[in-house]
Amino acid sequence: MTGETMHVPVRTSLCVAAVIFAAMLGSAPAEAAGEHASGQIDLELQLKVNPAIPDGTACSVNATADASDSTYSNFSYAFPSATVEGGVIKTTATIYYNWKVASKSDTLSIQVSISATGGSYNAFANFDKTIALPADGAVTKVTIDDSL
Repeated sequence: MTGETMHVPVRTSLCVAAVIFAAMLGSAPAEAAGEHASGQIDLELQLKVNPAIPDGTACSVNATADASDSTYSNFSYAFPSATVEGGVIKTTATIYYNWKVASKSDTLSIQVSISATGGSYNAFANFDKTIALPADGAVTKVTIDDSL
């Protein structure tokens, strides 16, 4: 075959190159270290409101759970509906999470933002609660009982 040019289809050349490259690197990239955390937060919210906010007033509620550390940033959300009844806002929400965390000793933060506008009164508040990261697969009840 001296002096002859051999033509190899491009697709074959690329496949061979990919196989050689994969063999040089190993079969797959290493997965980042970390631990699995999953479960659910059952949030119960009960807030006394100013009497100037009439019953039947719709409220905006945003609930967030997060576990963030130097390696991972995790967030899960719920947006339950709520209304003022008897001078109180009561609502529940389930926040599901399925995350990778650096350590099982991480904490889980729950933040709730709520606003109510009714009559001649506007109210807005943020509530924060931090708990130990629950065991994998746990259902954890978190209650916020306060005033708006």
